[in-house]
Amino acid sequence: ICITLWLPNELLAEIIHNVSDTDLASLCRVSKLFHALVLPSLLRNVVLQIRDSSIEIADAFCLGIIENPARAESVLSLTLINGSLPLVPAKDLLIQSLKLMQNLETLSIDDIHAFGVVSCLPSLTFPKLSSCFFIEAHPDTWIPHMTAALGYDESWNLHVIEFLSRHPTVTQLRLWSTSHDSNIPAGTLLPEMRYFQGSFWSLALFSKRSLVALRTAWPVWILSVGRNFDELTSPNITSLYIEHLSADQITTVIMHLSVHMPRLEKIKLCCCDVPKTRIEGIVFFIATIFLPRFERLAYLALNHDPRSLGLDPYDCRMALGPQAKVSQTLRGICVGDMAELKVGETWEGCSREAFDAAAGFF
Repeated sequence: ICITLWLPNELLAEIIHNVSDTDLASLCRVSKLFHALVLPSLLRNVVLQIRDSSIEIADAFCLGIIENPARAESVLSLTLINGSLPLVPAKDLLIQSLKLMQNLETLSIDDIHAFGVVSCLPSLTFPKLSSCFFIEAHPDTWIPHMTAALGYDESWNLHVIEFLSRHPTVTQLRLWSTSHDSNIPAGTLLPEMRYFQGSFWSLALFSKRSLVALRTAWPVWILSVGRNFDELTSPNITSLYIEHLSADQITTVIMHLSVHMPRLEKIKLCCCDVPKTRIEGIVFFIATIFLPRFERLAYLALNHDPRSLGLDPYDCRMALGPQAKVSQTLRGICVGDMAELKVGETWEGCSREAFDAAAGFF
């Protein structure tokens, strides 16, 4: 007996809504009825990978949206991934299809320059947009003169800023941009933003009123640590992840955090150079002097990638001694490639991946 004869389409659609993407693709080819029922769910999360074998598929997707505007209503998340190829979807098709996606909640572009949409961002509006991820081709290039050397026009920042200024609904943002001139007053954009990952310069533009999780890179050439905490300090932030720290700044940063942000629950500090002293001594100093000042600290990570820093595994293991766990609220600590999680009242060793999963850094 055909299932469609005794189950109403509304119930079938609800069942299909909970099917995996792989199975959806198979169901879509069963019949015309299943194609019609499955397509909205299949379009919920669209990922376009631009490669030699998929450039025509990307163009066909955009054209299908344009020719069937009703399909655009089903697209809630769109991710564009550049395969490092000069080929990209026809720009006009891409922009035209984007304009139809009025229910879009998440927009992610992994190479904002390659897709040719930067200059068109000011013409795009998504009333329900909540997550926005703009990534440059070289996300690790966060120093202005290095970005300029790659030939990127600084005006792209202004296009992005204008786009974000019309989307106050955004609560999650990833934006690694360089310094820029803008007429928008500092600290006024995105009043509802809760999660931010990006450069120090971008952060200055956005409101920190609702911010709870922050991941940024420290401006290592600025010598005064305290001078920068005006930008980082927010009473609502519970998760802080700082990259590109100088090793000799770790204790100073922890000291300032313990004074200005004692309610932090997660701290992750990554160095850009090899510590001049043993990591064991650094952890001992931080643990005995500053950790007791944090009221809610649950997870602490230092020097998270020892392979690039040349840390001795023995030093990392010794750093996880009893003195590193003096805080009564601490549930996990990671030093280099060694990590421990508290299970009940007992500390147990775990992988770095397990620590990251437990801590859930943004």
